[in-house]
Amino acid sequence: MPSNSSSEPNPWSREERRLRELWRFGKATFQKIQTDQITYLAAAISYYAIFSLFPLLLGLIALASLFLDAPSVRATVEERVISALPASADLVTRNIDQVVEARGTLGLISILGFFWSATGVFSAIRTALNRAWGVQHTRPFIQAKLLELAMVLSLGALLVVSVGLTWILQTIATLEVPILGLRPFSNNPLWNLTLTLVPLAFTILVFIPLYRYVPDTHVTWRQSLLGAAVAGPLFELSKLLFVWYAENKANYALVYGSVGTVIALLTWAYISAVILLLGAEVGAVYAGRPSSQTAAALQETAMEPHHVAQLPTAQRRRGHRLLVAVATMALASLLLRCLFPTRGEHPPRT
Repeated sequence: MPSNSSSEPNPWSREERRLRELWRFGKATFQKIQTDQITYLAAAISYYAIFSLFPLLLGLIALASLFLDAPSVRATVEERVISALPASADLVTRNIDQVVEARGTLGLISILGFFWSATGVFSAIRTALNRAWGVQHTRPFIQAKLLELAMVLSLGALLVVSVGLTWILQTIATLEVPILGLRPFSNNPLWNLTLTLVPLAFTILVFIPLYRYVPDTHVTWRQSLLGAAVAGPLFELSKLLFVWYAENKANYALVYGSVGTVIALLTWAYISAVILLLGAEVGAVYAGRPSSQTAAALQETAMEPHHVAQLPTAQRRRGHRLLVAVATMALASLLLRCLFPTRGEHPPRT
């Protein structure tokens, strides 16, 4: 009697096929990263970020100080910015204090000038994301500048919401209201985890509209959410690692002297830019978009970029699962921040 073993599906062959699909997806992403040269683009973004960061912060503080109490505005913004910019507490504090002291001389034109100067980094980001998505035809100058200004204002609005939500959660954590004989918010790991996830959620909310609206092409919500789901946890994880490295290993002042803080800030901006572009490349590969060089070659041969053969649906699904797994691992690492907070995680203000 013939054996039926040959007709039974081989689970190992199915798993091997999945691994091969994941490998092809990762290989395609790595090749596209090399082709688009995101490390050079990240350097350009970090350069513009340094020049755009303080105009954006000064514009937000100057605008908020017209309606709110200056000390409270300064303290709240300093706390949020310092937590997002490791190893730059003194530099941020000095510049913020100067603009708050001079707020009486700042008019509406000056505030608008601050925001206009802050659009420089979004212009660099738009150029880099266009390369990731293989864009050949960009928006007109005026339309692009209006979009960049809208992104600056949207980022400011998200910052306000994040500050308000953080303040509410911290206020709730100070409540000493016993429930069934327990204090639910005092030294509660679950509550500490909630406080930890707030910055992660804010980071993802910042990445989603960047991936969705900044490129001069159509990007779906799913593609932008996928990129944000990868970049967001990696950003938070790299922030923790950079804080540890800056406090325990790095000594920028020894090499760069008085500009050591600026070098540290520039290094962190570069790392953040690489993560931002990595998420964009992941979304572009998932969507089957060619690199900018490939798109240009196709245009020369009278072919449209969307004629390029996309990744098979099954491969895209496997890639999606792989990226979700990577994001989950990065998210799990954030638990270390909740259970074992690092020293100096919230640098004191001077």
